[in-house]
Amino acid sequence: MSDQKRATRRGLLRGAAVGAGAAAAAALPLGAAAQDARVVEADVAVIGMGFAGLVAGLKAAQLGASVAIMDKMPAGDWIGGSMMLSGQIIHVAMASPMLDEDFLRDTITERTAGRPQEPYAELMETYLANVKRGMQWLMDLGVEFEEEPGLELRLKPAKPADYGYAWGKLQPDGDYDYRDYGGYKTAKILETALTDAGANMLYETKAMALFIDELGTVIGVSAVDPEGRLEVHAKATILCTGGYARNKGMSAKYMGPHGEEIPVQSCPGNTGDGIAMALKLGAAMRNNGYSYWWPCPAVVEEDPWHPTLGMRNIDDIATQSIIVIPTGERVCDESEGRFTYGAEMFRRGYVKGLMVFDSTVQEMEAIGPLLERVVEMGGTVYEADSLEELAELAGVAPYLATTVAEFNAAVDDGSIATARVPKKDKQNKIETAPFYGLPFINGTLFHYGGLQINTNGQILDVDEKPIPGLFGAGELIGGSLSGGTVNRFGAYTGHLAGACLTYGILAAESAAALAGIEVAG
Repeated sequence: MSDQKRATRRGLLRGAAVGAGAAAAAALPLGAAAQDARVVEADVAVIGMGFAGLVAGLKAAQLGASVAIMDKMPAGDWIGGSMMLSGQIIHVAMASPMLDEDFLRDTITERTAGRPQEPYAELMETYLANVKRGMQWLMDLGVEFEEEPGLELRLKPAKPADYGYAWGKLQPDGDYDYRDYGGYKTAKILETALTDAGANMLYETKAMALFIDELGTVIGVSAVDPEGRLEVHAKATILCTGGYARNKGMSAKYMGPHGEEIPVQSCPGNTGDGIAMALKLGAAMRNNGYSYWWPCPAVVEEDPWHPTLGMRNIDDIATQSIIVIPTGERVCDESEGRFTYGAEMFRRGYVKGLMVFDSTVQEMEAIGPLLERVVEMGGTVYEADSLEELAELAGVAPYLATTVAEFNAAVDDGSIATARVPKKDKQNKIETAPFYGLPFINGTLFHYGGLQINTNGQILDVDEKPIPGLFGAGELIGGSLSGGTVNRFGAYTGHLAGACLTYGILAAESAAALAGIEVAG
């Protein structure tokens, strides 16, 4: 039996367990705490089988490292994590990563003009320098893209967008079963390649704590599987456990008040496990308080897996409407889209709102069918003959009528673009009955905050020094790759898909080198 697959009942490492679970809270010496734990030996331990974890694990195995890769989810439909629910696009500033690097750099500069460049410049530059070889690596494995050679963007087959990624259509056996599209197919290719490479595939295995030696170097992980306690002893450990959006406690702490109320469309495993373990070692978090806002019909508040979850194309309705909070007031320029109004509403303490419009908007070619889909899938659209009646039906303050009157007057006199609460585009007056209201709640695919890394994929402590033996990739490192309300690294890399690929490879190369394996420069 190969070293990476050997399981014994030894506890030979000298160190302490430091993690998020109660079992690890006391940081007991291994010999005292884990006499009966099974032990797996590996050069590289990878925690998480989302897109980043699969990439990191396979790349490390290809380099010659023995790999143990674990995930708390069972084998099956969630392989690849949230990649299945994402747009499954890998890009640089909405352009193919296979285009000329200088052109892509200029495109990023153009798209970020006038905005503070919050993401670390060296991480973006490293991404640019490596994403093309990551794409080629995927294609060499048999991953296909929809576009012609040189213009690759969307994993093949591409997901349809007409229902805005609504869970009711994407779920297994739904009309657009996510298993039929490129994200899942790519994950299965990576999973099969990992198995063929001899990696130890540890499903239903929840990481509980990181082991450190007397010098503070991470030397493995303590875990629990259906058979009991398990230790993975490794020369390098890569955290790829995803973000914390499905952890209500962490969402409240790091997003702020009402963070726990935000509906989430992501893998059920995104509960911040790896982040919590790294924080115990003094890891740094960055860019908390921001999220990838994704409006959903309000019914999602009552059922977190409601079929309308992820129906983000109701943003098309929002931009043609005005949005009011429960007080009946507008708070921002709706025409700027979901990232702007989602962030501004949350800043004011609200995740729920009402899109308000009249029959003129309802009759628009792009809006009418979309409203029908909302109702078809279980959402609510209110219709009323007066604004006062609409406010009562929707449960917002009567001040709604005053807000609409002020908005209409500002449109008429041309001041709305520069008003205290402006609207620079799609200035549709609300004056022709019937009037409509679509109650919604701002959901998310992931929160931007996460751990901080360097260009080698090493996780950094609060002094910006690498934590020895610990690496990270994927959504977990979103803190390094995000930049505030709109301007974020992910917006230029395929909403983290590109970063999962690139930094998964870089973390694997760094981890393999630490394990004593020669890695070509």
